[in-house]
Amino acid sequence: MDHTPIRTQTSQITFSRVCRACRAEPEFVLKLVEAGIIKPKGTRPVEWRFTPEEQHRAEAATYLRRRYHLNAEAVAFVMQLLDTNRTLRSRRRRRNPAPAGSRGRRAGTDTPRSPPADA
Repeated sequence: MDHTPIRTQTSQITFSRVCRACRAEPEFVLKLVEAGIIKPKGTRPVEWRFTPEEQHRAEAATYLRRRYHLNAEAVAFVMQLLDTNRTLRSRRRRRNPAPAGSRGRRAGTDTPRSPPADA
């Protein structure tokens, strides 16, 4: 029996493949790198390698650009806001876990409201 550990290999995606996946021009993807939205390994675009998560971020950034007609700087700002929002929500969930069976509802929203007293 072979007891060699199984190595997990992270997919590395090229710059041109990220551009094709996003259907974005290389200049826009380059701006995403410059803005720090995606962080490739390597020193030049021909050497850059991205993780699948970074490709997903590039696709999300491209969606924001097209859907809301944003420039690269605005996309970077929105992505930072989304990241901050995600972090804050995660912290809140760790501090205040939802009670069993609540299915994420806010307190009091699962009970019917009483009609106004003067109705």
